[in-house]
Amino acid sequence: MVSKIINIEIYLLLLIITKKIGYLLLGFFGVFLLPFVIIFKMNNTT
Repeated sequence: MVSKIINIEIYLLLLIITKKIGYLLLGFFGVFLLPFVIIFKMNNTT
């Protein structure tokens, strides 16, 4: 019974960590790719 509770806590912790890493990666790639997207859109409009 105790081991089940520990497994659930570890699972939740991993879920939170992966979510945070996912958001960090999304934020990093968003900041990195944003200028390219803006330049690409500006070139398409002209």
